[in-house]
Amino acid sequence: SRMDAITGIGALIVSTTDRSLLLEEVVHWVERELDVPAVSILLLDERRRKLVFEVASGEKGQEVQAFTLELGEGVAGTVAATGQALIVDRAARDPRHQKYISDALDFPVDTILCVPIALHGEVIGVIEALNKRSGSFTPQDTDLLTVIAQQAALFLETARLYSDLQRRVDEATAGLRLANRDISSQKARLETLLAELESGVIYTDNHD
Repeated sequence: SRMDAITGIGALIVSTTDRSLLLEEVVHWVERELDVPAVSILLLDERRRKLVFEVASGEKGQEVQAFTLELGEGVAGTVAATGQALIVDRAARDPRHQKYISDALDFPVDTILCVPIALHGEVIGVIEALNKRSGSFTPQDTDLLTVIAQQAALFLETARLYSDLQRRVDEATAGLRLANRDISSQKARLETLLAELESGVIYTDNHD
């Protein structure tokens, strides 16, 4: 069933270039497959070197997006800094867990599974799943989420390339519009000039 699920997420990833829609679908897919109430995708802001909650599900999904994490901060920041997946049981007792966020959201966190999203050997973000309903996270859960993270990384790169291409097409189209307007303006001026001439005008080709 998990192979079918992986095939399904792969088909989803190649079916759309809508970045937000795809990330939301990935989050909901992880919710269903890992039996968790909350999933987040955090992406690295290269300019500020912080992890930003790009999309998050669950009852506190909207509120958690107000927070950011430094590299090395919290479980997600640790995974982003090391590039290594982490399973955390009894998160409240783990010093890496940023309890102030769960306290601020009034959302107790018990178990955490977090894996890196890497592209060309560089970590660009993480996927984090919280509070598995059926017990602790397993190494098989880690393997599955790692595959999904790899698929998500490929999609994000595809979406970036598509966005760059679309921008270039838009710029080229805008340039063509300006050129056409300039040609139309010159044509109109020439037609006006010819219409107002009192003397005749003779056009000749290269052979006179």
